[in-house]
Amino acid sequence: MNTNPTISSSEQNSSGSTPCKKQLSFLADVDVMKQPTATANEASEKSAPFTSSVPASSQRPLHPGLLNDLLARVDLTKQRIKTVANKTTVSVNSKKHMKIVTNITNKQVALMPEGTYAAVVKTIDEVEKLLKDGDKPELKIAFTVAGAVEPMAKKYPASMGERSPLKREAQAILGRNLSVPELQSFDTDQLLNRNCQVVVVHQHNGGSKPKAVIKTVLAAPLVSTPVATTTPAVETAAAA
Repeated sequence: MNTNPTISSSEQNSSGSTPCKKQLSFLADVDVMKQPTATANEASEKSAPFTSSVPASSQRPLHPGLLNDLLARVDLTKQRIKTVANKTTVSVNSKKHMKIVTNITNKQVALMPEGTYAAVVKTIDEVEKLLKDGDKPELKIAFTVAGAVEPMAKKYPASMGERSPLKREAQAILGRNLSVPELQSFDTDQLLNRNCQVVVVHQHNGGSKPKAVIKTVLAAPLVSTPVATTTPAVETAAAA
């Protein structure tokens, strides 16, 4: 007996598919419906972040030999860094404290003894300073003194009055007295390169070292003594 139902041409045309195709479609729908759906536990497991499946108790520490080797390498590296730093410091310090050897020696200069010395007038200059009320300009006369390495100087008020030190010592240098007209129009250049004598004394300023200064200028001796400039060095000081 034929159990397969017969399909009329009208049914095939109206549905556009054969009964076999309908059966296959139905079976497919049944299989889809029979597929198991994801449970709540599975969904939560999928959404949870990944965690290691290895328990913490099973994690093994480093081998003691390997740990000791690592510590030894660290100590060796520290020693090398310290050694390099010490070498750098020594080289820098050696450069900083390097001694410079020179041939300069301290020359002991003796204090010029007090006394009277032959001298020559070298220069005459006006002292530059700020004058206050009642102050008079000053002149500085420098002398080349026998036995002194550097010229010695003395300051004078720029006045040719009756008691003026400049008048008295200018006449001593010239070897004669000046007339009134000469005093009124005196030119100090007349004294340049003139021979004379100077009296040197030691001046003490408080607790400082004494200095050799000119106290007085005298006329040149009748027999002129040449002024030597190659005698041993002595310490002198110009008038302040």
